Amino acid sequence: MLTKVRLCKPLRNNSHRDITADNWFTSIELVGEMRKRGLTYVGTMKKIKREVPQEFLPSKVRQLRSTLYGFSTDKVTLIPHVPKKNKAVLLVSSMHHGKYTDPKKRVA
Repeated sequence: MLTKVRLCKPLRNNSHRDITADNWFTSIELVGEMRKRGLTYVGTMKKIKREVPQEFLPSKVRQLRSTLYGFSTDKVTLIPHVPKKNKAVLLVSSMHHGKYTDPKKRVA
């Protein structure tokens, strides 16, 4: 994680910048660390991470195009969305901390 934090060093100290990354780099710990350094973070996350609740993993009982919202006390939001049957995409954000789904597009 230290290397990932070091990559963002020029942007730190409340520069009001956003970091966007794919699931290769993302973890809840990293998102929290970026927030402490004055940066917001948005990205996808791998489902195999320990911090992902069981309810957020792909399941046969989850409805197609359904979205759940998970909020932490340190303003990190975890959103699993089901775009296809038996598939879930995990989104994580420290920028967005509210429940909102666009009813026209039916996505979070």
